[in-house]
Amino acid sequence: MLALKKSDAIVDQLFILPSAQRRGLGKLLLGQAMKEMPNGFTLRTAAANAGARAFYEKIGLKLLSVGKHPRDGYAVCFYGWKVR
Repeated sequence: MLALKKSDAIVDQLFILPSAQRRGLGKLLLGQAMKEMPNGFTLRTAAANAGARAFYEKIGLKLLSVGKHPRDGYAVCFYGWKVR
């Protein structure tokens, strides 16, 4: 599942069922986000989600910062594509 906030250049949600991971679906969905937001975007993921973090970095997203989830307070990592 992919949910975009194009007006804010944010990948709001990206989920792949665990049973469907490592089949290229995440790459396909991020590719769609790149097509729909060619000037760049940001996203966040739980800092504890090592698999997602490794995937984003492998795809070429850059770690921008580490902070707290705005509502729940747990540690999150903010990533960007074409964001300076």
